[in-house]
Amino acid sequence: MFLLAGYSGAGKSTLLLNALNKNLPVFGEEYHEIFQTTTIPAKFPDWRLSAQERLNQGSWFNEDHVSFLANTDSLPNHIVLHFDLIQILHERYFIQSCPDELFALLPRTFNSFANSAHNEMFFRHIVSNPFFRKFDRIIVNTLYTPWETNARQWKKRQSAMIIKERGLRPLLFDFQQPRTDIHQSIYGSWLNSIEKLDPYLSLVSESKDKRLFIKEQSAFMANA
Repeated sequence: MFLLAGYSGAGKSTLLLNALNKNLPVFGEEYHEIFQTTTIPAKFPDWRLSAQERLNQGSWFNEDHVSFLANTDSLPNHIVLHFDLIQILHERYFIQSCPDELFALLPRTFNSFANSAHNEMFFRHIVSNPFFRKFDRIIVNTLYTPWETNARQWKKRQSAMIIKERGLRPLLFDFQQPRTDIHQSIYGSWLNSIEKLDPYLSLVSESKDKRLFIKEQSAFMANA
């Protein structure tokens, strides 16, 4: 499984499309040939497509589909998972089944996302889903972009044309608020949590801490 995670508006969809269409080794040279065999749905990203429709059309999914995929017996050998680190912290992922200590923290507000300890608890619960154990290897990459870049890129998506064509999901917070503390907390909590995916985990990295590979998609593409 190939998993690309990042903040809302970081450019994950754009990077994945460019990685496939322009032959960019976003998941590293070792696994690049396998990544190129994955099949993109006819419309990507279009959040109106159900998990079953995605499965019928290809092997690219997003965080909304984890529960469906966990209960699906027949999966593609290799899938791509688009992981929005803000969307995945929304309470809809936990309201039906979560430990008491997490349930006590619901409902979560955007301000609560500044609490790194709580974020990490939720992320660790997510990656403990049996779905992730269906794969012999999970190749994880994290796209980091500064808060200002996230806000600018999201603003570009607000036109009626993009919403109509790509089925843009509702925004869970206001990008006008300069909440760099939340931005940093989300990324830090995620990077600490994905270690729970061991021994299945392979981290694609060129950074000192061996966890972050892509700093910004524009920089990566310029160097490719």
